[in-house]
Amino acid sequence: MAGTRIPMSSLKQILLLRSLGTGKNKIEELTGVSKHTINGYLDQIARKGYVLQDLIQMEEPALEALFHGTNEGDEVQRFNTLKELFPNFLEELRRVGVNRMLLWQEYKEKHPLGYSYSQFCYHFQQWNATNKSSLHIEQKPGDKVYVDFAGKKFPIVDRYTGEVIEVEMLVATLGFSGLTYIEFCVSQKKEDFLQCVENAMMYFGGVPLACVPDNLKSGVSKACRYEPRIARDMEDLANHYGIAIVPTRSRKPQDKAWVERMVNIIYSRVYAVLRNDVFHDIHSLNQARLPLLEKHNGLKMQDRDYSRRELFEREERALLRPLPKDRFEIKYYLNLKLGGNNHVYIKREQHYYSAPYRFIGKQCKVIFTARSVSIYVNGEQIAFHLRFTSATRYTTNPEHLAKEKRYILELSPEKLLERGRQISPVVEKYLQEILNKPMYVEQAYKSCEGVLSFSRRVGHDRLIASCQRGIQLNVFTYMFIKNIITHSLDKIEEQHPQQYTLPFHENIRGAQHYQ
Repeated sequence: MAGTRIPMSSLKQILLLRSLGTGKNKIEELTGVSKHTINGYLDQIARKGYVLQDLIQMEEPALEALFHGTNEGDEVQRFNTLKELFPNFLEELRRVGVNRMLLWQEYKEKHPLGYSYSQFCYHFQQWNATNKSSLHIEQKPGDKVYVDFAGKKFPIVDRYTGEVIEVEMLVATLGFSGLTYIEFCVSQKKEDFLQCVENAMMYFGGVPLACVPDNLKSGVSKACRYEPRIARDMEDLANHYGIAIVPTRSRKPQDKAWVERMVNIIYSRVYAVLRNDVFHDIHSLNQARLPLLEKHNGLKMQDRDYSRRELFEREERALLRPLPKDRFEIKYYLNLKLGGNNHVYIKREQHYYSAPYRFIGKQCKVIFTARSVSIYVNGEQIAFHLRFTSATRYTTNPEHLAKEKRYILELSPEKLLERGRQISPVVEKYLQEILNKPMYVEQAYKSCEGVLSFSRRVGHDRLIASCQRGIQLNVFTYMFIKNIITHSLDKIEEQHPQQYTLPFHENIRGAQHYQ
C-alpha cells in the first residue's frame, strides 16, 4: 500500500471521519496522517468493495488482519532504522553535489528491503520540516474540544489523619462557544484522565469532531511535532465516541490557547471562591464546583451580550454528533497461548477463560474490559466471555471442550445419584459413599460412571447385590464392584461364621481377670 503504515486505531478514526463526509484534506488536518497514506487506504477500500460502516464496526485485530498480513514489528523496525540516519543525511545534504536521490541509493544498497524513494523523501521531509509561524485559526461550531490539566492543584484534607492531599483538575473547553467543563480527580493517570474526558462529553451532550489534548502520557505515548503517537487507551476512547485525536505540539502553548486561557479564568472563578473551604474527599469537592461551573458558563462574555451557554445552545449543540449508547470501557491487550486445557490464563486476574479446543497451542490476542473477555486468532474472534472472577478461577463454555471432556463437565453429583436411585437405594448409597471420598472430582465421577455401567452389562440385580457386599465390607471403589462381578461373588450366598464357646477349665482365665 502507498504511504506509511498506521495503527488500526488511527485508521478507524480516518474511516469515522470519512463516513461523516469529511474531505481528505480535513482528515489530514485533524488526524495528522498524510493525505498520501489516507488515499492509499481509501483506494484499497474502494478497490475491494469494503463498506465503511462494516470496517468501523470491526474489532482492531480483525481490521489489522484484513489490511496487513505482515508483522507490524518489522515495519516499526524498518522505520526506526531509517530515522536513525536522518541527522547524518541533513549534514550530507550541505556538501557539494549531494542530493536526496544519491542518499536514497546509498541507503538502498545497505538496506535492500528499505523504503521506496517517494516514501524515503516523505519521511525525511516530515522529520526535517519546521514551521515557526503563528496562525490564527477560526473556530467552527462542533469542531474541537480542548482538554488539559490545570497547572495548579487543589488541596483536600484527610478526615482522619489531617494529611493535605493535592488533587488535579481537568478542564475541557469547546473551541467555538467556549462552553467549559471542569472536574477534580486524584491523578493524571489514564483511568482518571479518560473518565474525566468522557464525563465532559456527557456534560456537553454530544461529540465534537476532534479532541485536542496536551502531550501528557495518559493521552500521548510519544510526543512528536508531526506525528505524535496516541496512547492506545486514548485511541480506544476516541474510536468509541467517533472523535479524532489531534494532540498539541510539544512545548507549543499557542496550540492550546483556548484551554490555557480558560484555566486562568477558572482559577479566579472556582479556586479563589473555594479557597477558604475545607474538603475531605473528591466527591464533596466536585459537588461544590458544579454551581460555580454553571455560573461561569452563564456569565456574559467580555465585549459580548451573550454567554458561553447561550452561544452553545444557539449555534453549537445541534452540530455535535450524538453520544454512543454505551459508556466507554478501558481495554487491556494480551498475547497469550491457548493451553492444553483449552483455556488462556490472565495472570493479573488469576483466572482462566476457555476457547475452542482445536486452537490449543495457538497464539491468541486477548482483549478484556471490566465486563467482557474476547479471544482472537488471526483476526477471528473464537471466544467471548463475560468477565467473571470467583474462587473457581475458571470460566468455561462447554461447547469449547472436546466431546469426552464436555460429557464430564456436564456431570454432577445430583445427576449421578438420581441414576443410582432409579436402580435401587442401595446403589444410590454406594455412589454417595464414593462421592464422599477425598479424591479429585473428575475421578470420582468416572468411578460412579463405571459402577453404573454394570447395570447395562450384567443387570440391576447383580449390581445391587455387589453394592450390598461393598456396603457391608465398607469398601467403596469401582475396582471392588468389578472384582465381585467378574468372579461372580455376588451369586454366592453370604455365610455367617459359626459361633463357638470355650469350655470351662480352671486354667482358662475369664474376662474378669483383665478388668
